[in-house]
Amino acid sequence: TCALPIWPEWRMPTGTGALPAGRRRVAVCGLAADSAALARELGAEPLVLPEEYGAAAQELLAHLRDLARARPPVAEWLQIVVPAAGPGQVLQGLAAALRCARRELPSWHGQVIAVEPGASAASLAAVLQQAAAHPHEVQWRAEGERVQALGWREDTTTEAPAHRPWRPQGVYLITGGLGGLGAIVAEDIARQIGRAHV
Repeated sequence: TCALPIWPEWRMPTGTGALPAGRRRVAVCGLAADSAALARELGAEPLVLPEEYGAAAQELLAHLRDLARARPPVAEWLQIVVPAAGPGQVLQGLAAALRCARRELPSWHGQVIAVEPGASAASLAAVLQQAAAHPHEVQWRAEGERVQALGWREDTTTEAPAHRPWRPQGVYLITGGLGGLGAIVAEDIARQIGRAHV
């Protein structure tokens, strides 16, 4: 059998990690909650992001660009609180930028936490503390007291395909960034075929 990842699965991660080092920042985007009050509750600095998705994404990317250019590198972790439902739920898409930034900036951590509207600063702070105990999980949702991270579930019931997509002595050009996906594909080709040109 082979493991096939299935997206999405909301779950509570097991174990806990240490809180990330560095400056803690908190942003509330698309909700009536007060960023400054929430930041004070957590001993963090507020980060102001616009309410509209496009503008919020531009502001976030500008902030990340500044961090990437900083010398010496700045250790920071950012938690962005967004609506779980309604028109503002599109702000959950900011998690994609945080995932990419985490790969590019090793001293930086970021999380997007989707919450129901109307939560107090104290209850939001409790939710953010729960998420902070798992700094490598990027996307979260809170439903009352229950806080869950978005992750992968492996389906081990699926049989491996009989047909291999790689041909012996085939030539394969793998393009993309500097991430690890290209290396994984190249290793798979080499392991299954051995005589391909990658």
